[in-house]
Amino acid sequence: MLKRWPKRREMLLYYILHRVAEHRGDRRLNRGEVVEILRPIMGSKRLAEAMTRRLVRQGFLERLAPMLYRVRSPDELLTDAAARYVAGRLRRRGLDAHLENNVLAVEGLSEEECSELRKVAEALGLVLQCRGYSSSS
Repeated sequence: MLKRWPKRREMLLYYILHRVAEHRGDRRLNRGEVVEILRPIMGSKRLAEAMTRRLVRQGFLERLAPMLYRVRSPDELLTDAAARYVAGRLRRRGLDAHLENNVLAVEGLSEEECSELRKVAEALGLVLQCRGYSSSS
């Protein structure tokens, strides 16, 4: 769910949380653990809590319950960002493209373009649905 490319601080704090969770063998952390990990780096509990909220909003942490988070893997984050990028590029080309639940639905591509895009979609773990083939490209 990366809506914009993360700032250096966000990315590095996410990476630290990812490594700590990976070292523990459990990607789930409660809010207190996240704040405890970030507090020495951020300087205060208040800043650590604010950064926790920002990491959740940016999609680095997935909320499982009100005070329980899962640190998303870098591969999961980048795959999600790439899928959104592809859908956005198709929309900017004037095509009707929607991404929902790992299904990329596109209208207006030629059969050839659809088969080429299918290779990219499969590499990203997406299902491509092409509707309404155009007669020329």
